[in-house]
This record gives sequence, C-alpha cells and structure tokens, in this order.
Amino acid sequence: MRYRVFVSHTNEDPDTDALLDLLCAELEQAGMDVLLDRTCLVPGAAWRQEIYGWLGLCHAAVILISRRALDDAGKYWVAREAALLVWRQALDPTLKLVPVVLPGVDPMELAEGSFADLQLREIQCVVANADPTVTIAEVIEALSHVGGVRTTTPLDALGGQVSARLRHFDLRAIGEAAALLGFDLGRWRPDSDAVRDLALALICSQFDQATSALEYLAENGNKAARADLREIAQILGANWVDWQAARRLAFDAPAGQVAVLNASTEFAANAYVQRACGKPPPARWPLIPLTGITGEATEEEIRAEVEAALALAIPLVPDAFGPSPAVRRRRLLEQRRKQGLPLFLLARLPADPHPFVRGLRVACPGAAPFFLAADLTEAQADELDASFRVLRPLLEHEADLAAQTRLDELLFRLAS
Repeated sequence: MRYRVFVSHTNEDPDTDALLDLLCAELEQAGMDVLLDRTCLVPGAAWRQEIYGWLGLCHAAVILISRRALDDAGKYWVAREAALLVWRQALDPTLKLVPVVLPGVDPMELAEGSFADLQLREIQCVVANADPTVTIAEVIEALSHVGGVRTTTPLDALGGQVSARLRHFDLRAIGEAAALLGFDLGRWRPDSDAVRDLALALICSQFDQATSALEYLAENGNKAARADLREIAQILGANWVDWQAARRLAFDAPAGQVAVLNASTEFAANAYVQRACGKPPPARWPLIPLTGITGEATEEEIRAEVEAALALAIPLVPDAFGPSPAVRRRRLLEQRRKQGLPLFLLARLPADPHPFVRGLRVACPGAAPFFLAADLTEAQADELDASFRVLRPLLEHEADLAAQTRLDELLFRLAS
C-alpha cells in the first residue's frame, strides 16, 4: 500500500500556488500518493462527497494556511477540511497532520477566527521559508515516519465490512451499481478490487445515491445476498447526517458541553453518534434513551431511571462475592471515560435544562447528556448558554423522520 497524503489548499491564491505544484511533485517523488482536488477529481464528480472520502482514506494531510484562507469568507474549505481532519485524528491518532503557515500569516493567528477551536497551534507547524525548497524539505521530514508504518484507515476498515457483504455479486453487477452512483475514487483506489471500490463509494455517497445502487444489486442477487444488502443499508443509514454537525458531537467530552439536536427521534441521535465515531453497531458509541423522566424529575428519580436504563443496556451477571452490578457498571463507565470512549444519555430538552443536567451528571458521571429538541429554532439555539452545544447546521423540519422513512422503505424493498 502506498501512503496517501491529502493536501488542503486555497484555490486561485498566489501564496499557495507558489508552493503547491513543487510540494506535490516532491511528495510523489518520496513515494506517496498525493490527493489534490484539481488533479484527482474527474469532471462532473460529486466533488464534495469525494473529498470527504479522501479525508477518510488519507494516512497524512498537509494543510496550507494562507492569508486568503484566514481572511476571505468565500475561501472556507481549508478551515472546513482542517476541522474534519482534526476530528479524524481525535478518532484515529495514527493520522499525521502537518499545518504549513504560508507567508503573511503568524502562527498565533491560528488561535482566532475559523481555525480557533481546532488547536492547530498545538501541532508542530511548518512556517514557510522564502525558499520553497526549504519549506518542502521540512514537510517531507515531518512526514518521514509515515512511510515506515503500514496502516489501515478507519474508512478502509469500514469499507472492508461493506465489501465482505458484496462478495455474492458478479463483477458485471458490481460495475453497473458503481455506474449508478456516478462516483469515482480515481487514482485513490486503495487497490484494483472493484468490490472494495464500490464499498468505499457507497460509504462516501449520500444515502439517496446509495439506495439506487443497492436496489439494483437486490434485483441481481439471491435471498442471502439481499440479507447482506439489508446489513449494508443499516451501515449506510447514517449517511444523511452532515459531517460538520457530527464533528461537533465528537468533540463534546462527557465533562464538557451538552449536545443538543433539533430532532425528535432516537433514530436521529443514533445516526449522529454513528457518524461522529465512524463506526456502525456494535462498535458505535453507546446511546441510552431515558424515557421515564422529564425535566421536573427529582435527583432521586433521575438516579433511579438512569440506573434502570443502564441495567438494560449493560446487563452484567451478578457476582455473589463481588461488587454489585451497579458498582461494576460505574467502574466500567469510568474506565471508558478515561479511554475517551463516550456513552450518551438521551432525553428531551426540558424548559429548564440545568437542574436536569446536574441530576444526570450526579447519577452517571461518566456519561454525556444528549438532548433532543425537535422544534428548536436558530433564535432559540442562540439563546442557550455556553454549557450547551447545538449540532449545527440545524436540520430542516422533520428531516429525521424523512430519513427514517427512507431507510424503512429501503429495508422493506430489500426484504421483498
């Protein structure tokens, strides 16, 4: 496997252009596959989804931060790609990030504006030299360890799960399904395996695009194959969730801000969690619904409901001579918290959420509260204080119900 390096950059920017082509050529010369949107995207491609796919497939990324990337509101893609890469690194510490501060930019400015919450200053930056060859040498040095360790990215691993469920189909059907997606990984295909190519394309596609491909495969498969397609549909069922909103959920530590989603269903919350951690069940971060209490519940009522919900979600065999299951569950959750593995407690957002949040934190210190607020408006979201983090962009009205219905319809057709 050749190592894949994503280069995030600002188009039509003289400061970036002065370095970009030479940098990419030197990375290629060093034995790495370089992803650059102007060379790897095919005409007519679903470019946004392909770039999201490449962000998931790369082993390393170089982020070129120019004056225009900081100041020009229309050049927001570098900040957005950097945010997604920082999120992925939090989930996958093997990902190497190399920010490069171009002429006219002070590294201290990365603590401001659209880059403020990314903590890029905590990553060793390369400060561009007047001589581009010096800058490129520093970038190559920063990436030097990448070529020595063979790694599989999380998206590769998820692609493996999907491709294992596509092996019942002949290559003709696989090719036709890929054509329906209109999605091409181009030179960034990790190998020449058409089945794996299709699996990765399905993962990176919007759910509605994937539906047409899965339905075509269902028409060309037997009963066992359709059962596999249902499992793939469940894996892809979170693809309607916006990556930016999912990133906001991923960065909320249990002791930090409380996530708020303007949706009404457990289905929506599970989809956001799956998108945030990049893993379908059973590896998806746990989310435990609390349906027996409201914002008016007492602390004791909250504790009882949480204990009952945890007992259902995490059943443990009693030990006649050891700690009770409740004590063992608390230890388990504390261990998960220390490992950075969230567990969410899902409830509806009450009119006065602060006492409820305090009760949830007392009842289960190792869990992160997660609130549903179906009718939340932008104005109401702005009124929530800093202890809450609204998952933006907000959903359209009943978007979660529509997505749930689309998945239900697909599963029904695949079962027919």
